[in-house]
Amino acid sequence: MAGVELCYTTGVDLVQAFSDSQLMVSQLNGEYDVKYNTMVAYIQQVREATKLLKHFSITYIPQPEN
Repeated sequence: MAGVELCYTTGVDLVQAFSDSQLMVSQLNGEYDVKYNTMVAYIQQVREATKLLKHFSITYIPQPEN
């Protein structure tokens, strides 16, 4: 979340992010349902923040490759 906000405030609007959390990436990409209320709120915040950017994508990368 902080990274997305930093990109926006510094004028970066094309973002390609990578994470070793398959669950979080799949939830952000809408492939998995978000089950816990705290994560629902977090995922919603990130989705809203990324709407401010022209392009945002996030890709899962296994931890040994990260």
